Amino acid sequence: VKNQYLRCECKIRDKKQWFECEVNMAEDEDGTMTDKVVKFRDITRFKIQNDELSYLAYYDTLTGLYNRNCFVGKLVEWLLKAGRENCTVSVMFVDIDDFRKVNDGVGLIVGDELIQVFGQFLSDFRSDNVMVSHFNSDLYWMAIYDPCGNRSVERIYQSIRERLRKPFLLTGKKELEISVSVGVAEYPESAQNALDLINNAEIVMFKAKAAGKNAI
Repeated sequence: VKNQYLRCECKIRDKKQWFECEVNMAEDEDGTMTDKVVKFRDITRFKIQNDELSYLAYYDTLTGLYNRNCFVGKLVEWLLKAGRENCTVSVMFVDIDDFRKVNDGVGLIVGDELIQVFGQFLSDFRSDNVMVSHFNSDLYWMAIYDPCGNRSVERIYQSIRERLRKPFLLTGKKELEISVSVGVAEYPESAQNALDLINNAEIVMFKAKAAGKNAI
């Protein structure tokens, strides 16, 4: 007796429900099918859990931006590519000034909302050549592959400054005005690997703060 086994997964209802289809077929020595058993199993819950784990592996739950592990991994890939193509990669370390005063003044929940809405604003810069990550608390990373034109560091920074001239409107009609300090490091001039590039951007960000904040 010859047995054949086939298995596939299929989705229905606009990706909201998943089923696993398993088919077992038995043939006699002449190749005539003698038995066929088809089994269906609902695997929607497994798929949802798997998607959630995949999301947590790559994205920050507060902002929906890349988390730091994902950012570093992709930055490593960018630097390898930039080395082959003789391109520049810039890393911007963006820090909201005096964020502790925001938490102390209006509370942690409103502070988290500010982190979210500012992260949403930064997400508008995302493209095939621009990555945005929420590092932690009030810190964000941005990376720009082959920075030039609209995706130059200067253009992005000016767009951020332009937005921050207006307050952010939060829940309860609270309006918060913020400024940011930004540090920039560039591959290959500043560093040859991802971690050193990030560390150097952080170092010069703290220099911007020490020089009076609201600066790059």
